[in-house]
Order: sequence, then structure tokens, then C-alpha cells
Amino acid sequence: MKSIGRLTVLSAGLACIFAAGASADVIEVWHTPLHMKNVNISAPTLFGGDPFTIVPTATFHWTRVDTPSEGSEVPMTFEGFCLEVNEPVEAGVVHTYEVLTMEEAGYAGPVIDALARLWTRHRHHAVTIDKSAAFQLAIWEIVHDLSADLLDGDFVVNSLGDTRDLAQQWLLEVASTQTPDDIPEFRVLRSATAQDQLIVVPAPGAAAMTLSAAGVFGLRRRRR
Repeated sequence: MKSIGRLTVLSAGLACIFAAGASADVIEVWHTPLHMKNVNISAPTLFGGDPFTIVPTATFHWTRVDTPSEGSEVPMTFEGFCLEVNEPVEAGVVHTYEVLTMEEAGYAGPVIDALARLWTRHRHHAVTIDKSAAFQLAIWEIVHDLSADLLDGDFVVNSLGDTRDLAQQWLLEVASTQTPDDIPEFRVLRSATAQDQLIVVPAPGAAAMTLSAAGVFGLRRRRR
């Protein structure tokens, strides 16, 4: 099984520069879910010990209903995917989100790097039901299991078929590639009452320079 290796070089100065890339922002948005599909997963630590759970996947099309503050990075419409598995995000309701960098939201360098590889290589493929679901499953695997194996670990996909097979294929590709030159400008939308979202905002380029300087993160095979 492949898993995400540790960051080899990252100075405190670079981390501070990256985290300071976005000013604090709070937005109000509502969403329309696209390409919805239910998937059977096993993640007992996230669902109170339940052996399996049916969870929905979707590409979320978001629309801002607030007036953007000066310097706000988030456009009026955008798309995102869920970071959390075990929280709902009700449709047709206005949600309030805080906009954070990945570091500010507590995500480590190897997770950010693996998500960057996945997003760069396969986000543009996630435009059908099965491919959108596969992309979401791959995000959850990276975030919750730090591995590239959907059949073992803390996050397991039980549903058989093309969606799981495609997500597994993409994760193995992520595990065998290097960090892209152009790093997506990730932001986390964090809420106390709804599923946290992973989005990308228009990039000024600072994040790409910083993460590239930090070095390459490795994915290695996990011993069983």
C-alpha cells in the first residue's frame, strides 16, 4: 500500500510566508450539488464505530450572497469538494464560512502536496457522476488516511465498480508523480455547522513559489 511520506525540508520562515498568503475573510454562500452519487465506505473512527456508512459525494457549485470585502480572494461563483466525511452541508441554505489557508486549517505539508498533485492531474476530469465521485473519494483518502489505498486503512471504500477503481488509479498516479510546478491556490472554507470545503482561488503565484522551495514530498509503500 502506498502512503504519504514525510516532508524533507520546510523552514519555519517558509511556512509562515505560506500561511500569511491569505487575509482573514468570512463569506456567505449557498450551493447547488452537481453529479451526486452515494458511496458505501468504512471509516469507524469518523462515524462512532459504525462498520460501514452510506455517504453522498458531489461537486459543489457555490454562489456568494454577500458583498465581498476589499481584498477578498473568493470569486462570486466557484466549485469545491468536501474535506470532511461525517458532516452534512444542507442545500438551498445560506452558509457562513471562514476562509483559511491549508496551514491555518491545520493540514500538513504532505497532505497539501498530495492534493496538489491530484487536483492538477485530475480535477478537470471530474465532470461526470462517476468521475466526480472518484475525485471526492481520492480527496477523502488523502485527507483522512494519508495513503493511496482505498481497500485498507482508516478510510475504506466498499462500493465496487468504476468509481472506486478510478479513484484508486488516480491515487496510485499521485503516489508516483512529483509536485507540479504550478501549485493550486488552495483555501479551506471552515464552518462550525456545515462540511468544510476545499476550493481553489485565483493564484498570484506566491503559494507555488513557497511550496516548490519546500522540496518534493514522497509517497511510499506502506508495509502491511
